[in-house]
Amino acid sequence: MEFRFKAIVGKTAICLASIAIITGCSASKTNYVAALDCNKQYTSCAAALPEYSGSIAAAETLSNSEESVDELVDSFPLVNPILFGFSESSTADINLSSIVDYLLDHSDVQVALHGYTDPIGSKSFNLNLSKQRASFVKARLMSYGVDPSRITVYAHGEENLKVAAPSPSQQMSLAFLKEIYQPNRRVMLEFIQ
Repeated sequence: MEFRFKAIVGKTAICLASIAIITGCSASKTNYVAALDCNKQYTSCAAALPEYSGSIAAAETLSNSEESVDELVDSFPLVNPILFGFSESSTADINLSSIVDYLLDHSDVQVALHGYTDPIGSKSFNLNLSKQRASFVKARLMSYGVDPSRITVYAHGEENLKVAAPSPSQQMSLAFLKEIYQPNRRVMLEFIQ
C-alpha cells in the first residue's frame, strides 16, 4: 500500500510541477495555450492564435447558392507549384496543358501567378528573379492562347519560404543549400473567379 501511495503522490507532484511550468508560460506578455500530458517528461507552450473576427457572409451565400462546396472545389484544377533551378528564370520542366485547357474553357476565370525565390542572394535580385519566373509562366500561357488581361503577375522574392533559412550557427555548403532550397524556387497559380 505504501509504495502505491508514493507512486500516486509522485505523479501528482509531477503534474503540479508541470502546471507551475505552464503558468510561467502564460505569465509573459504573449497569450499562450499549453497542452499538458502528465505521462510526458516535457511541457510545450505555443502562442495562442487571435480570435477570428471575419465575416461568415461568404459561407451563408455559398450555402444558399445552387453550387455545392464540392462543385466549387472540383471546378478549379489541382496545380502543383512550377519549380525552377537555382538562379534560373525559365524551366523546360513545365506542363501547362491542363491549366491552359481549363482557362480556355472558363473565360470568366483569371489566374494570378505568384513568383518566389530562395533566400540566397540580395533581396532586390530575388525580387526581380521572382518576377521573371512568374512572367515566364505568363508568356507560356499566352503562347497557348490565354488572354494576357486574365493573367496577373506577383513578385514575392524570398517571402513565404517553404524551406526556411538555417540559423547563422549552422554551417552548410552552398551546394547543399541550393539542393534543400529547391521548393522555394517556384511559381504558384491562384485561380480567381
